[in-house]
Amino acid sequence: LVIDEVSMLGGATLFNANCRLQTLRDCPDKPFGGIPVVLLMGDFYQFAPVLETSLLVDRMVDLAYMASLGQAAIAHHRGHNLWLMFKTVILLEEQVRARGDPQLGALLDRVRAGTQTTEDLGLLNTKLMVRSQITFKGGLRAITPLNRNRWSLNMEAVVDWGRFHRRHISVFVSTHTWRSRALSQQEVAQTIEQGDNSNCKIPGVFFYAQGMPVVVNKNT
Repeated sequence: LVIDEVSMLGGATLFNANCRLQTLRDCPDKPFGGIPVVLLMGDFYQFAPVLETSLLVDRMVDLAYMASLGQAAIAHHRGHNLWLMFKTVILLEEQVRARGDPQLGALLDRVRAGTQTTEDLGLLNTKLMVRSQITFKGGLRAITPLNRNRWSLNMEAVVDWGRFHRRHISVFVSTHTWRSRALSQQEVAQTIEQGDNSNCKIPGVFFYAQGMPVVVNKNT
């Protein structure tokens, strides 16, 4: 059993996985149903669990009052105890992702150790692009935490690509949530302006210029 992104693994989730494996393997007396090798991989400096508590946090539980505790607290306590059973630790010290950029690799090492400098901040600031510099040429990528900004940037990229290659841009409206009628021009315009804004009660749309590169993600 290999579990990646261990920083995002909460105690309750680990405990529930353990229970499920014990049931599936008909082996309730052994951790993880007796699976001989269990690997937890990842980096605890990365994102914490969503709506759960990190495996590293020991929530003290008085077993005499287990009945009065919530199920989530009990599951986390038992998941933390499972975590304490792991005794073998292997540290990977080579920075693989930044192997081709020694300057970036050194910066990442300093950030990780909490010894970053003003020079590091200056280096990062040199990589910022103001809006007037965004041309979507040469593989430029924009990183933004907000969906509405991502939508706007994607829209601009499609228009820029279509104009450069002289291709017509088609608008495809999702059909799985909008079957009763066609969208009016006003509604399409509203969709274009608001994108993924939750206040816009209109289904998703896809803008496509023939020949443009597309990345498709599929949940399985």
